[in-house]
Amino acid sequence: FAQAHDRIYQGLALRKKNGQRGREAFSINALGMLQRDEGHLDKARVSFNEAYNIWKTLRAEVDMASVSRNLGWIDYLEG
Repeated sequence: FAQAHDRIYQGLALRKKNGQRGREAFSINALGMLQRDEGHLDKARVSFNEAYNIWKTLRAEVDMASVSRNLGWIDYLEG
């Protein structure tokens, strides 16, 4: 998982540096999926909400739907 974290954070940094907000949200969503897979559900929820809020600001409804599905998985896994 460590290498996956490194790659996601590298991509996230580049996207932030270049002002690619929508792509930044993709990296944050990917981080949330990794955190979910590691069992860090609270961290994953924070990441998914952050990605959702970026896409909401950009009015990217299709992407908002995708991250909403991920939030639903967190709800399911938390019982």
